[in-house]
Amino acid sequence: MLVVVVLALLLPSLQRRRVSADLVDRREVNVAIARAQLADLEKRLADGELPDPEFQQERQRLERDLAVDITGTGEQSASGSGGHWMTWPVAALVPVLAGFVYLTIGTPTAIDPLNRKAMPPVAQNQSGEASPDMQEVIARIQQRLRQQPDDAKGWFMLGRAYMTVRQFPNAVDAIRKSYELNDSVPDVIIRLADAIAMSQGGSMAGEPEPLLQRALLMQPDNAQGLWLLGIAQNERASHAEAIATWERLLPLLQDDPQSKAEVTRLINKARQELDPSDAQVAAVKTEQSQGQQMTEFSEAFPQPPAGPLTLRVNVSLLEGVAEELSADTTVFVYAKAAEGPPMPLAVARRTLGDIPFSVTLSDEDAMMPAMKLSGFKRVIVGARLSRSGNAIAKPGDIYGETLDIDTGGEGEVDVKITDVVQ
Repeated sequence: MLVVVVLALLLPSLQRRRVSADLVDRREVNVAIARAQLADLEKRLADGELPDPEFQQERQRLERDLAVDITGTGEQSASGSGGHWMTWPVAALVPVLAGFVYLTIGTPTAIDPLNRKAMPPVAQNQSGEASPDMQEVIARIQQRLRQQPDDAKGWFMLGRAYMTVRQFPNAVDAIRKSYELNDSVPDVIIRLADAIAMSQGGSMAGEPEPLLQRALLMQPDNAQGLWLLGIAQNERASHAEAIATWERLLPLLQDDPQSKAEVTRLINKARQELDPSDAQVAAVKTEQSQGQQMTEFSEAFPQPPAGPLTLRVNVSLLEGVAEELSADTTVFVYAKAAEGPPMPLAVARRTLGDIPFSVTLSDEDAMMPAMKLSGFKRVIVGARLSRSGNAIAKPGDIYGETLDIDTGGEGEVDVKITDVVQ
């Protein structure tokens, strides 16, 4: 099996080559994650839980992911000649394995993502805890991050490890930390969106879709981003948008007929959900480039000629309303359009222990470049204590919101957290 071959190529090299400890750690983590997933696939096959065709498909995708991880990291190359023997055989795998990678790690399902069916636990024992191997991997990354807390790649790797053992809230926290340290890496943004969705039971509602839009503005041909964005759009019954997104994905799957057939099936299924007027919209959008679509979006929500807008938000809390919550409970402070898309125009994070506090929201806090605070005349400003740490409001969260306010006003607003989400 290719995973075994790649492991055989990589592990001795890691032992012999004089590379940086940082690079070795990341490659070893990639290998450990792949090994754990392969072992789980083989166990499910042996137990009769996974049909052989699905096993072959999952294994091939795992192989592709591993090959890309160890050859496409862009990290520092090894010094000396001891490790050069392995460069050409591993690199030669990349064209063969090109196509739709990363449909396994973190996605709710690789066989039928539209159904969002839960995957069986990966690399876990019967108690639901991470296997000893993965516990060691996670512990090693955590130890390194204690020494280098500003290592964005390290936080990303920790998030991937948590995704592998299905500890999704921990994965969200780790990948979000990587994103906060470096918000210009599309793959990090996409995996953050995926982790948030998984922490929500597979739902793409709320924060994931704006994150995916942001990533695709940076890298329009990111296959995983297009795949997940289409799922998010289809999930909220925007079938025309989903079709247009998946149509953009199809040309990227020329070397992966199986994935291309699956995406085509999803497009056809989404078309069946369209009414005639939506079908016409889908046909038009399919022919548009991403730039044209974003132009339409910007025209629908034009930016005013004035400079960037800032809002100073003073957050307070009704006495006694959150006594049972810990001081590290997440507080989301946000502004959203009074009329228009429900996604926030600007978001900031604090903790319960910070209250009372003031925070400034501005265009720099926008989740999408085309959806900025300065682009809307009237907004609603709010603050919410999130028991789960998720951006999506859930029953039991405590919040407060203003009435809609004019962004051309004084630029300062008071928000008092008083009410419980029912």
